[in-house]
Amino acid sequence: MKTIIINSKPISVYAEMERAMRTLARNGYCAKMGDFDEGRSWKHRTNVMAKYRKYYGEKADIFGVKLVPRVLRDYEPPHVRAFFDAHPRLTMAIVGDKRRVNLIIKKLDALSAE
Repeated sequence: MKTIIINSKPISVYAEMERAMRTLARNGYCAKMGDFDEGRSWKHRTNVMAKYRKYYGEKADIFGVKLVPRVLRDYEPPHVRAFFDAHPRLTMAIVGDKRRVNLIIKKLDALSAE
């Protein structure tokens, strides 16, 4: 677990959440729920985003990550609409705020470099 400071508030970031943020940035800030599965076999797979909601609860918005259902795609930015058009069978997408995700990754990289 790493602790970073954003807006004078300490935020604890677990290793799973760090991997999830990097996955989200790698996928263009819009990803499928299955992109966050971890594990070796079908029996032992876990989803990082499910853990994310469990760990952080109401404070989950501090990471700038949200679940967007397909029915709300018209109210979201163009990259979310394009993502749903490219994946017509998906019902949910995980969308990250680009500025917040990049800020957190940058601060985590700075901690790792020390």
